[in-house]
Amino acid sequence: MQRIARIDAPGDVSHHLPRDLTANFFHDDTDRNRLVDRPAKLLLETAAPCLGWALIRN
Repeated sequence: MQRIARIDAPGDVSHHLPRDLTANFFHDDTDRNRLVDRPAKLLLETAAPCLGWALIRN
């Protein structure tokens, strides 16, 4: 079922949960590092707060 887009506004809290139950989410360590580095860089550039961050294996 397709979901509708959420409304983003300053001060809102959002929760993101990408999942892949059928295979490995990352192809290799380089792929994993890219996923970690991109949001980290964005948080530093925007000074946005991050209340939590986790990479959990299936």
